[in-house]
Amino acid sequence: MKTSLRVNILASFTTLIVLSTLLLLTNFYFQSSEAARALSEKIGAEMSDKVIGQIQAYLTPAINGTMLTAKRIQREEIGRIDEEGLWRSMWDMLMNAPQLESLYVATADGRFWQSRRKPEWTTRFLRVGSAETLERWFLRDEDYRLKSIEDKKTTYDPRQRPWYLSTTAAMKVNWSDIYIFKTVKRPGLTATFPVVRDGKLTAVVAADISLASISEFLARQSVSEHGFILIVDERNEVVAFGDQEKTVQATADGKGLRTSRVSDLGLGWL
Repeated sequence: MKTSLRVNILASFTTLIVLSTLLLLTNFYFQSSEAARALSEKIGAEMSDKVIGQIQAYLTPAINGTMLTAKRIQREEIGRIDEEGLWRSMWDMLMNAPQLESLYVATADGRFWQSRRKPEWTTRFLRVGSAETLERWFLRDEDYRLKSIEDKKTTYDPRQRPWYLSTTAAMKVNWSDIYIFKTVKRPGLTATFPVVRDGKLTAVVAADISLASISEFLARQSVSEHGFILIVDERNEVVAFGDQEKTVQATADGKGLRTSRVSDLGLGWL
């Protein structure tokens, strides 16, 4: 059974599929196939509503985090951003939403601030220069206490990343495609929101959100004895599935990971 997942706040990015052998089971108990079908559809609809509600609640912190941070940047002069206040604000959002992997801001002039939880708790600053790019990592504990500082040379330019390039001056949340997070080796996506002055894009605020907890939620749902739930996108790539190990596959060259397709699940009848 397929139910289109069209929620305005989520930018309509997935299709929910509830798969179940319930009809086979109920036909055993019900002489009327019509009654069995009606019961199956009722359970499927209720489960779809439940999962959609969970996804809304799950993604809301990313939406709120990007919009609130963008408003903060909008109030301040781009050249006079309160770095410590910005880091701490994004840090608090991470602490209150375990599904958020990181929050970050990139400006049109090449500066970048980030609060992140993996591979370890860190705040990060980067400035793209004409000669070289300076990057500084502030390693912290969960209570924000500073443990050490590391300076690195890098060629990373946030303005050239897909999440920055795909964000327009339109005042709305933008969602990336599903991709594999390098830190957790699991599917995730990025939400972005623009900072605009005089009609021009001056900064982009972004939030990385892991989809692991949605897979954990699906694993706890009982559709029928042999039924299960998965979420796929319009390209038939698996967004979330109760067995998280099956949400990723090795790339053809064996050097990386990609999101699984429905055909990778080994369910020939699907």
